[in-house]
Amino acid sequence: MMEGLESLATRWISRWAEPRAEAVEATRGLTPAVVITGGSSGIGLALAHEFARHSQAVVLIARTPSRLETAAIEILQRQPNVRVEQLSLDISRPEAIEVLSSWLAEKRLYCDVLVNNAAIGHSGPFSAAPTTRIETLIATNVAAVARLTRAVLPDMIARGRGGILTISSLGALIPGPHQAAYYASKAFALSLTEAIASEAAGRGVRIAVVLPGPVETRFHARMD
Repeated sequence: MMEGLESLATRWISRWAEPRAEAVEATRGLTPAVVITGGSSGIGLALAHEFARHSQAVVLIARTPSRLETAAIEILQRQPNVRVEQLSLDISRPEAIEVLSSWLAEKRLYCDVLVNNAAIGHSGPFSAAPTTRIETLIATNVAAVARLTRAVLPDMIARGRGGILTISSLGALIPGPHQAAYYASKAFALSLTEAIASEAAGRGVRIAVVLPGPVETRFHARMD
């Protein structure tokens, strides 16, 4: 029954898709990958485990090589037949898109699904927040999400298939005193994803945003 529903859903999602032959040909000989930012811990790692059950390759992106290595080993222990690649990269850097694109090409991979999960938080009055902290938060939670999504979406539309999953937060729905910039950044992620989902509707690309509530990960401890 589930396979039948999946088939119906795929046809509906692709009802206006017009795959371009050159875009499809460009992926010949390459392996489709699920690219997960912030994939070495927390929600990102949990999603990586789930995608590993259904995908040929999973790419974990994070800043700390040791955590990436631990996460990859953990995934392979449960799903030994999946290909797990690690990329130590700060996605807040403007050159991150170019680095990721070149790296995927070297690995003979292409981004079939993008998971925008990486984010940082900050607590305390906005008036007392270090400027550098706010800039880093915006670069990670806002600019990187927009850049990565913009980088992969045209090729997905051209192929008539693909997926973008953005992790926002229940905080996107309300202002967040003492976490003002974080809540605002998650409102951006929600609004952007819903808008591009409307723009790309029926063209074969699955676009969704998730709004988790509080989850017991290292995230809250890191922002004190």
